[in-house]
Amino acid sequence: MTENRLRLALERLGSANWERFERFPSEFLSVEMPELRTVASPAGDEGRDAELFSPIDDPTQVLQYSVAKDWLKKIRSTAARISTTLPSAQILIYVTNQIIGVDADALKRDIGTKHHLHLARSS
Repeated sequence: MTENRLRLALERLGSANWERFERFPSEFLSVEMPELRTVASPAGDEGRDAELFSPIDDPTQVLQYSVAKDWLKKIRSTAARISTTLPSAQILIYVTNQIIGVDADALKRDIGTKHHLHLARSS
């Protein structure tokens, strides 16, 4: 698939396609991150879709996949939930099909202060 076709496909994914989108980054990222473990399930995922394997079974790096247009609200709610359900988490990697760029700089500082999480984005 060409880069332009992939970009178009990702741009057209809407909230109804969240499950399809979650499978895509898990497959894509597992090549570069063999310690990636998908934890998303219909029963609930405690605010994260995947985590990086930790030998002490206490994840410090968690991933959230989302096609939400309101990425600011989604990241804020995810960070708040993770800080409660996974207090050992230190890094939140947010994977989205939305363009975020430097628009999240203030959000990164806010999440670091309020929830003691470092935010990394992949969009």
